[in-house]
Parts: sequence; structure tokens; C-alpha cells
Amino acid sequence: TAVGPELPNKAFINNVDVLLFAIPTQFLRSTLQTLKPSLDVENLPLLIFVNKGIEVGTNALTLEIIADTCGPDIAKAATFISGPSFAKEIVQRQPTSVSVASLTELEATKAAALFHQPHFRCYTGVDPIGIELSGALKNVYAIASGMADGLGYENNTRAMIITRGLSEMTCIGTAYGASPLTFLGLAGVGDLFLTCSSSNSRNYTVGYRLGQGEKLDVIM
Repeated sequence: TAVGPELPNKAFINNVDVLLFAIPTQFLRSTLQTLKPSLDVENLPLLIFVNKGIEVGTNALTLEIIADTCGPDIAKAATFISGPSFAKEIVQRQPTSVSVASLTELEATKAAALFHQPHFRCYTGVDPIGIELSGALKNVYAIASGMADGLGYENNTRAMIITRGLSEMTCIGTAYGASPLTFLGLAGVGDLFLTCSSSNSRNYTVGYRLGQGEKLDVIM
């Protein structure tokens, strides 16, 4: 297992079954550029990405970054996992479900089988763009929901933010070519509801503290 800043070399990659990427999206491009010479499209491990977000400056999603740096064949093999899943509750083995998506159904199925447990269920799909946009956009509404709570507004307001937020997410997603049904699933409305409703959400907490009058530079 490679842990830390040192990236695996080609010999290592050729002898592993899975590469899991859990790094900030802003550093993904440089990481993949370094790894590219070691990736053999004919002998790829399962490539799983759990990072969320949109690249600053390019507005690129992770799938687009992979295609730009490593080519379309490797992008087709990439798998993405997203959904309502606080790490603390997963560790406690509380029942949790997530979405697993790839451009290739086979890759999504293999990743789902890898993570599937009695307490952790994976639902597969072939809409990684929808999965990615859901994971990025829901944070905007989580901040808004936290701000509303911090200002003293209650359940009606939160329901409004979640419902209209879901509508906006779906509109943006379909403009990107994603399926509108993805936003009705775990990575969409599921993660949106969780993130907008819990103080365990970092983005909700940022919004709540803003609503309470704190300055952003103090919160961050």
C-alpha cells in the first residue's frame, strides 16, 4: 500500500488490483501527469476516484481532467463513488448506500463488488458526470442551508433550499449531458439532503457560522 506524498511507480502499479484516488481535485491534474507514464491501458488496475469538486481555473470535472492528462481510454476505465456517507458513520458500520458510476458498466460493477458489505451497499450506473456534479454542487446549497439555520430560519426554509437546489442541480447537470435521473438518486438528492441537514457537514457548518455573524476568514 502506498500512503503519503510518494507516488507509486510502474512496477508497483503493474502488481496491484486497485488504485484509489482520494486527493483534492485541485491537485489531481499534476498527480495524474506524474503517474501517466506508469499507466498501461492494456494492464490497468481498477481506478477509483472519491474526490469531489470542480477544478479552479478550468472548471473541469475529474473525468475531464483524466481524459486531458491520460487520454480517453483511461477515462473510460475510471470509476467514481459518491453519496450520503459521513466517514464516522461508515466506520461505525451504520447502514449506508452510495452511487458508483463509470462510463463502462463493467468497471462500475467491479468497484461496487469491492466495497459492498452488509452495512454498505453500492448502486451502479453509467453517468459519472452526474455523479461528479452532484458531489460538487450540493455543497453550495449546504452552505446556504447552514446560513439559513444560523439566521434563525427553520424547516420550511431548509425544505425550500433543498428542493430548489435539487432543481438547479438537475438543470446544470442536464446542460452538461448528465441524466436527470442521477440527481434523484443517492449521489443527488440523497447527498444533498444529508449535507444540508447535518452539523457533521463541513459546508453546512461554514454556512451556519456565517449566518451567526462570523467572518469567513475566521471560520476557514
